[in-house]
Amino acid sequence: MLSVLTSDETTRADAIGNLHATGLVPATAELLIDAEGDAAARTVLVGMLWEIRTSSTKSDAPIFPSEGLPVVTRGCGRRGR
Repeated sequence: MLSVLTSDETTRADAIGNLHATGLVPATAELLIDAEGDAAARTVLVGMLWEIRTSSTKSDAPIFPSEGLPVVTRGCGRRGR
């Protein structure tokens, strides 16, 4: 996700489109789509992911620990819907 968020606009659009088309992780695709429309949200996500990656590489913890993280549901963060 971090590599998608920090890519150029065309690469982000392609990656998000491919992710959305697969339908395997719809919540992630929705989050990335929401971040495309909100530069501040994208900046926050990048910061959070860098923090997770940085703190995880200092220990034996996985880079993206799933236990204890909030669950994102489809449509979360969409305003006016």
